[in-house]
Amino acid sequence: MTRGLIGCLAVAGFLAAGCGTEQQQAETESAPMTEAAALPPEVARAVAVARGIEANPAAADSILAANGLTAAGLDSLMYVIAQDSALSAAYTNAIR
Repeated sequence: MTRGLIGCLAVAGFLAAGCGTEQQQAETESAPMTEAAALPPEVARAVAVARGIEANPAAADSILAANGLTAAGLDSLMYVIAQDSALSAAYTNAIR
């Protein structure tokens, strides 16, 4: 289960990095998001889960539950982020 979640997060990162136009990507790269900047709620949730699972893969189920998600819910959340260029850029910057 944990391996699948980590794979999902990795794939979502690649999807997020590839989304948007060249101009959007250039703007994103030239103005990186600071920690103090507010993230969209979906992105903040996904980043919290990704960082938590990265730090403690054995606790993936607990981390998901603490964030009100299941494995399927995380998949859905990452697809929502990947389909929106603004959310994708925010996620990509925040997860770096």
